[in-house]
Amino acid sequence: MMTFTRGFKSIYRNPARSLIVIFLLSVCLAFSMAMLAVRLAADSQVEEVKARVGNYAEVKVSSNVFFSRYFAESGKSEKERQREQETMTEQEARQKREETLIPESITDEVSRSEHVRTYDKFLTTDIVLPELENTNLQMVFESGLAKEASRLGIQVTMNTFPFTGNTDAASLSDFRDGKKVLVEGRYYDYFDFSAANPVVLIEKNLADKNQLRTGDTVVARIKDKTGREAEKELTIIGIYETKEAESSQNLLGFNPFGNRFYAPLSVVQELNNTPGFVDDASYYFDNVDNTNALLAEFRAISGSDRYEMTTDLVDYQTLADPLAKVGNTSSIGLWGSLGACVLILLLSMLLIVRGRVKELGVFKAVGAADRQILAQLAVEVVVLCLVAVIIASAATAALGQSLGNWLLSENIRTEAPEQNQKQDGGQGMMRQFQGGGSPGRLASDSSVGNQIKVLFGNELFLYACLILLGVCLTGMVIPVVGVVRVRPARVLRME
Repeated sequence: MMTFTRGFKSIYRNPARSLIVIFLLSVCLAFSMAMLAVRLAADSQVEEVKARVGNYAEVKVSSNVFFSRYFAESGKSEKERQREQETMTEQEARQKREETLIPESITDEVSRSEHVRTYDKFLTTDIVLPELENTNLQMVFESGLAKEASRLGIQVTMNTFPFTGNTDAASLSDFRDGKKVLVEGRYYDYFDFSAANPVVLIEKNLADKNQLRTGDTVVARIKDKTGREAEKELTIIGIYETKEAESSQNLLGFNPFGNRFYAPLSVVQELNNTPGFVDDASYYFDNVDNTNALLAEFRAISGSDRYEMTTDLVDYQTLADPLAKVGNTSSIGLWGSLGACVLILLLSMLLIVRGRVKELGVFKAVGAADRQILAQLAVEVVVLCLVAVIIASAATAALGQSLGNWLLSENIRTEAPEQNQKQDGGQGMMRQFQGGGSPGRLASDSSVGNQIKVLFGNELFLYACLILLGVCLTGMVIPVVGVVRVRPARVLRME
């Protein structure tokens, strides 16, 4: 008890010096704890980003194939293209369509990878429905895009409608994220895909305009395997509403998103006469860390550069890299401020021990053991550090979030990544008529990476206790050395 009492009295004996030491320690500890809190928050959010982004892959035909196809077709005259279409057999036409598609055998084999968790495949094409008119294509003809499409062998008429097929309508991204909502009937499912049931989903405004309801049928004009003209009846099993179309059609005068049909993939393959082929396939795999492993598996399976696998690794890096840089910067700041704390404490204890050499010598002369003197000095160190940590903790709560926001804002990339342009490649012209990228694609969740959430929980408290212990133990180095080197006889002779 006497040791604690003398330790407290030593602090009171020189209040100015003690306050200066506490102030300097508080500033350094507050900065170091704030840096620690930011580092913990950054690490936590990197894991959160990893759980949501970076685990998506898409397999499709290489963009080089589309470039080659475009340049080959654009080099032909209108008469040459017309003559080619007139003399082309259905088998040759099908082979030409298959040039820009990927075999299902490849996409299915990739799905059997140990890293893949969910998988879907898609085919988007244009189908003629002679009984309906696609008013949205008016601007296509007016803009001349229809002529450009013919260069790629895509024939567009006012009765042409885009069809998208996959294995389960409920898994399509537009329905998942609420851009399209089923208002009547049901989705087609995997059973419809397996059985090739001729069913479709139609947009509400298009259905209303043509007085169509669930249970009604629409006729598609197709060519059978022999190339003869044929018709196929499709039963409407569901009507969906497009939210963007509902909000903009009054201003634009037409329904900009409402003329797309959705059907089971097997049905769209039959309508397009390309059984066993798809536009692309989407995969959600286990973790971004396995991206290279999955890419290596795909290259081994495809065995050709005709097909490519793209991932959202760039999206992950866009979100995670600023957080990782914040973590690295905060680590440097943490160790730097802790070093400053140790230096301040060592210098303070050096001054304290040097100024009390006579007192320590007298204690030793009257029989005080080294451990008693060290215990007294330890009380001083612990009290100074404890008060500084308490003050620093309060300051950290106010400083941590602001410091984290500032560090993140300094590291966020200001330029949009060019990866999307690279991935689109030569498919841009085709996508004008097919409606964009994979319908199964989920948009990257940027909300997990555009701000940092600095929390002060039990983990930070535990680290703060360890910092306090480490600083206190380091601060005792000078007292230990000083007390051991004090010789009572020499101190008394000096007197």
